[in-house]
Amino acid sequence: MIIKCDENFCINVLNDSPNPIIVYDEKGILKFVNPAFTYLTGFEVQEVLDSVPPFVWWPDEDREKLITCFLNSIKNGNRNRALKFKTKWNKNIYVDAITSKANGNNQSISTWFDVTDEVIARQKIKLLLRNATMNLDNVYEIGR
Repeated sequence: MIIKCDENFCINVLNDSPNPIIVYDEKGILKFVNPAFTYLTGFEVQEVLDSVPPFVWWPDEDREKLITCFLNSIKNGNRNRALKFKTKWNKNIYVDAITSKANGNNQSISTWFDVTDEVIARQKIKLLLRNATMNLDNVYEIGR
């Protein structure tokens, strides 16, 4: 199903999304970010508009991996899970990124779903379970 809408409607949908949305052109130049992007990363529109990879929210140690992911994503569309990015304040965040090509033009739209809490919570649960298992093993050994 194709929904036809005017430009103002589309801009409002993008701006009102609770998930960060980034629009790139076919060369990978950043052309739009919505307010949710700024809320998540701290980077203002003016700081990132017309930027090219490597982007300022990419950690230095992961730039090569992220460049490969990015180029593949804007070419083919992709889903990348738990990518590590950094905020303006150098705090690590983990996001799922879904990239798809917008029909009728040469722009790619990347939608980020902030999974920071989910990823961190999962890591904490694994650590707690590992520690609990070790403690139970110790109790079992003491009781033998």
